[in-house]
Amino acid sequence: MENTIKNNSIPYGNLPDGRPVTCYRLENMNGVCAEILDLGGIIRSLHVPDRKGILGDIVMGYENLNDQLRGMDWNCGIIGRCVNRIGDGIFRIDGKAYQLDIMAGMPFVIHGGAGNYAMKLFNAQRFSDNEGEKLRLYHHDRGEGGFPGEVDVWITYVLTPDDELQIRYRAIPGEDTILNLSSHCYFNLAGHDSGTIADHLMKLNADFYLPAAEGGLPTGEVLSVKKAALDFTAPRRLGDGLFSEDMQIRQQSGYDHNFCLRGSGFREAAFVCDEKSGRSMTVLTDMPGVQLYTAGNEMPGAGFKNGAAYHKYDAFCLETQFFPDATAHSHFPQPVVRANTLFESRTAFCFAVKN
Repeated sequence: MENTIKNNSIPYGNLPDGRPVTCYRLENMNGVCAEILDLGGIIRSLHVPDRKGILGDIVMGYENLNDQLRGMDWNCGIIGRCVNRIGDGIFRIDGKAYQLDIMAGMPFVIHGGAGNYAMKLFNAQRFSDNEGEKLRLYHHDRGEGGFPGEVDVWITYVLTPDDELQIRYRAIPGEDTILNLSSHCYFNLAGHDSGTIADHLMKLNADFYLPAAEGGLPTGEVLSVKKAALDFTAPRRLGDGLFSEDMQIRQQSGYDHNFCLRGSGFREAAFVCDEKSGRSMTVLTDMPGVQLYTAGNEMPGAGFKNGAAYHKYDAFCLETQFFPDATAHSHFPQPVVRANTLFESRTAFCFAVKN
């Protein structure tokens, strides 16, 4: 049974066209609290306890809406219609090529281009049921950026009593299209203003990765992570790879690579721990890949929460996804969704404390 909740929503300013933006607050009995905007489904803050029980905000973000609109580089929003890169802005379905709008001089379209959901104003409903506190967002994608047809998109955030923040994706396209939805949330388990993530320990359940060409498009190869800075089959410090001489890391100025996850179905994809605070995060997903991005590889910025200054390698993203530029490589899992067919996927970020 659902109970609609009218409180715990905070006015967050107005867009240039006058439409109001609202910040919704989900909180459980343990004090874990997520603030989520109806603009792009942006996770504005996420407070979780450390080993001393002290709550800390572990996602990067902007101080207010005006700063958010000026500086999209650190946007913790929902990405669609297609996360990651599409080479030359061209994808194919059944041999038919679709050309997306592409900026002059760019070798790809990234994160949906002009249609990116991270800057779309969603319709929102906050409620609770026996699973926890929920925020359901809806967007009608009219095919901006050159994507075929229209798509109804629902994103549901669920904060459970067990300190999980789940993201559930549902979409129904009116025409055959590609769908590859993800969250681009930037995490630092020590706290959003605590500096480098070099000492974070990470484990990825992936034996293979996609090497990237210059600019980040996959080459089409699927290589073993063994004997490379991309081997996270056992927990290792992010800094060990970030400051290595590995050619893939140097070329991308950090991690910006798709890892091919083991298995199928809803399973564990990643584990991350900050030993100083004791905070840990397990990522579960039903998607075939996850993009590890060490945020700030090339991104300056200002206007961040509480006057914080963010720098290179101060956060990481784990974007659950189909592989980038998938339709250009027939051996990759394909993100094609047929007309009037329901697409569903889910990812969960599960928080705990290591004593």
